[in-house]
Amino acid sequence: LYQVASLVTPFDGYSSGKHEREVLRQGARPDVRIPSVSSTFTLKGKKQTFELPPAPAANDDGSVPTESEKKNLLLASKTKRYWPKDLPLIMKECWDYDMRYRPEMTEVCHRLERCIDDLASSSQNTHHLNGMLGGWLK
Repeated sequence: LYQVASLVTPFDGYSSGKHEREVLRQGARPDVRIPSVSSTFTLKGKKQTFELPPAPAANDDGSVPTESEKKNLLLASKTKRYWPKDLPLIMKECWDYDMRYRPEMTEVCHRLERCIDDLASSSQNTHHLNGMLGGWLK
């Protein structure tokens, strides 16, 4: 769900050992907070403003973020601007360490349908998303 909504593969570049240790055993999850810090930068010659989290000086393990990680942060931040408020909560609930507390798939589907309805009801969101996705939405 995170990968589809953010257009970013979480934990891209992790070795299988690091993925097992940090994601499966320690419960590491992508940041699903909707950013609130505004930043202006130039993309393809056009000055644009996006809500971005502060760029980390180092990853959790102390390593310097790669260019790929920086691009993923930017892309995730850009897409999160359009997430319905319930979407991060759905993701967090689906990631519960104890699977007994995760929502049933039918409930997830119903909640996602409501998220889609919320997005579709806002012509401004549809216009911006359509531009961001290169006209994919009709």
